[in-house]
Amino acid sequence: MVVLYLGGNHIGGGIPEWLLNINRETLRILSLSTNSLLRELSPTICKLSSLIRLDLSHNKLRGKLPNCFGKFSKSLSVLSLTDNSFSGNIPNFTKGNQLKLIDLSYNLFEGKLSQSLTNCKMLGHLNVESNKLNDVFPYWLGTLPELIILNLRANQFHGVISEHRTKLHFPKLYIIDISYNNFIGKLPLKYIQSWNAMTSISVENFGYLTSLSINFSAYFDSVGNPVFYFQTILIIKGMYRQFDGIQNIIEIINFSNNKFNGEILEVIGNLKGLYALDLSKNSLSGSIPSSLGKLAKLESLDLSQNELSGQIPSELAQLFFLQYFNVSYNHLSGSIPQQNQLSTFESSSFEGNMGLCGIPLPNLCGNSEALKPPLVEDEQQEESSYLFQFGWQVVVIGYGCGFLARLFIAKIVIP
Repeated sequence: MVVLYLGGNHIGGGIPEWLLNINRETLRILSLSTNSLLRELSPTICKLSSLIRLDLSHNKLRGKLPNCFGKFSKSLSVLSLTDNSFSGNIPNFTKGNQLKLIDLSYNLFEGKLSQSLTNCKMLGHLNVESNKLNDVFPYWLGTLPELIILNLRANQFHGVISEHRTKLHFPKLYIIDISYNNFIGKLPLKYIQSWNAMTSISVENFGYLTSLSINFSAYFDSVGNPVFYFQTILIIKGMYRQFDGIQNIIEIINFSNNKFNGEILEVIGNLKGLYALDLSKNSLSGSIPSSLGKLAKLESLDLSQNELSGQIPSELAQLFFLQYFNVSYNHLSGSIPQQNQLSTFESSSFEGNMGLCGIPLPNLCGNSEALKPPLVEDEQQEESSYLFQFGWQVVVIGYGCGFLARLFIAKIVIP
């Protein structure tokens, strides 16, 4: 037996010992996801020394992971434990491992993020979202040459993101989510400057992304050997798209719900491949950089609930793919640009800025309409004709759907 899938079968209790003792040297893939497994994980699982994929996600497993867990299989490429109740520290990972994907999200892991993760030289995706990790920003992960996705969302990470003297600063990073933590200080300039993977623009525009998943598939060749490959699945406005391999097609920065201060960096405008930028619910000040208008692929921009001032740059009207825009509850002033996409958003995108005026807000710029005397019927008709002659038109307010901050990485996997 090489591949064993038992997902979604309502299996309860602990993982059966007989299951962990069969075909130890030949079993390559074990999936027990989406069951009702309980109890702690038995150390017997470490005897499955030939595994390349282990998926125990979406169960009710609890307790600490066995001490052997980070070293039992040097061939392991994918480890998915998401949506359980595992606790304690994240295990140590030994040198020479083949791990490409580690998903420990939605558990109860605590303490610091294990620096043994630097031994995972092939790691492309690390997800520790929604745990109880309490640590400073793990700058040392920047030395991992293949890291594409980093998700630290909803933990207790804290402090200033210091710019340490490392040779690499996440050179292949496409997605970073550090939202819902307690980071402080200014936005990390040198890190953002080094994210070269985000500076390229993909050839094809994929529309407004609502879901991303990376699925694992396997088949057997003519002589019975297993062949493994990735598939990337996108759901865009309800439309299903599938690609072979892991596609570097979206770039996302989510720094929201922290305590960052200072100004929004001009250099963010150089990340021309960005699809979504969320800096909301911080204490950022100063003006909105006009360089954000160079983010030609941007589909979601959220700068709400900060201390931003000045006018909304007219350059943002160049963002033709923008589907979600929110600058509410800042200290912005002046007129709202009416060109292109910026004229399609509802008043909720701009509310809470006392100095802003113009459509779609009720207060017109200069309050010129309020100073005019009431018009009689004939005058109203004449005024309507006058406005028409000068090309005024009704602006239809579009509804911008919010961008899904969380990534659903499911059934993920192998080379």
